[in-house]
Amino acid sequence: MLGSDGNFKWQKGYGALSVGERSLETVKEYVAKQKEHHRENRIIDVYERMEEDDA
Repeated sequence: MLGSDGNFKWQKGYGALSVGERSLETVKEYVAKQKEHHRENRIIDVYERMEEDDA
């Protein structure tokens, strides 16, 4: 998303993380079932951590 200044900005509520090859399948499976994890309150904090940044 481009901000009004023309620079890239993350859209509120979205983020990114990088994972190693060993974790890739686990992360893919988690994302595929993310709604189920939220519904059943079984989230994996490291995949869902949100840090507020006022900058």
